[in-house]
Amino acid sequence: MRAALLTTLLVGAAFALQLHLPHDPERVSCEHLLGAPVVRVQLEDGQAFTAGQRAALPFAFAGRQGEIRGVVVVDRGRIEQVVVSRQREGSDLRAMARPRWLARFAGRRTDAPVAVDVVTGATLSSRLMVDAVNDRLRMWRSHAGI
Repeated sequence: MRAALLTTLLVGAAFALQLHLPHDPERVSCEHLLGAPVVRVQLEDGQAFTAGQRAALPFAFAGRQGEIRGVVVVDRGRIEQVVVSRQREGSDLRAMARPRWLARFAGRRTDAPVAVDVVTGATLSSRLMVDAVNDRLRMWRSHAGI
């Protein structure tokens, strides 16, 4: 009886919290990446999150072997990092998340299209990802009036 009451209370509390605290995994992920509370910004086709001068620009697109999701983090006119949160590309199913390849984006300017070498064995997917990054940067420039 006591265990059933405790379970009911816990389930009720969890339900009440879920009603009052909206769960937005993309926002939570961007807050984690930016290390601060964020403000949601509506872009032409999607959204971005800002914290001070830094911004997180989520992207998603269809790769050859499934959906690829990630975030472009920008700070003061440069790409700070590109993070991939979901992908299954390449022969090892990790092609788009390889740190050495993602590091090629870091430091690139945001005021012009980014060009980086593609990943061998995942040429189409890596081209699509570069396009997705450039698409988010274009929307960010449009929003910021750059």
